[in-house]
Amino acid sequence: PRAVRGSYGILVIAIFVASYAQDFQIDDKELFVILKALIAGVACIYFKRTRRDFREHFVDVMYYMAIISLVLYPLAYVAPGIARHIDDEYSTVFGLLYVRSTDLQRFNHYRNQGIFWEAGVYGVMLTMAFAYNFLKYKKRPNWVFLLAALSTQSMGALSVLMPFAAYCYLHQRQPRLANLAAIMLGVVVALVLAAPGAIDDAFSTLFGRSLQGDS
Repeated sequence: PRAVRGSYGILVIAIFVASYAQDFQIDDKELFVILKALIAGVACIYFKRTRRDFREHFVDVMYYMAIISLVLYPLAYVAPGIARHIDDEYSTVFGLLYVRSTDLQRFNHYRNQGIFWEAGVYGVMLTMAFAYNFLKYKKRPNWVFLLAALSTQSMGALSVLMPFAAYCYLHQRQPRLANLAAIMLGVVVALVLAAPGAIDDAFSTLFGRSLQGDS
């Protein structure tokens, strides 16, 4: 946009320089953090200047990402050889889907993680997109987000998404019943969490992690 002047150009140039600098044999962890901050800065300037709704674009991006992953994920699942190795843990399908060897070791199959480094992160992003779409925009079919989230097999994301989705659909038809169910569920969860060792047991069951022994 015309309103974006020198600061925008400087940030774009800095991102290109930082990106290419990573090709040299240097420790790029700190550089990568700076690079992400610069990309975030460009994004903030863009949405501020254009007055566009980032959340609506986020829903659109996640919708098409979900469709792509739902097409490619089954291919990686039934034909693992289609995934090209990146390193000892990650492989990619056409650069549009990542899969992890650790998933094969733990679950004997891949999980849908989209372009993210972990399926749980993708599940959280899909949960956010579903919430924005259902409550505000209503422009994309919600089942696409739900199906993609289910394929992540992320207990963390699904433990938030599925009750929320059930509440939303029930609230459309029976608002009072939905609110009553939400209150009852909240009370039950509070009682369970108040029980000794309940949080440890929940983490162990949902995530296979120990709060005491897992760093």
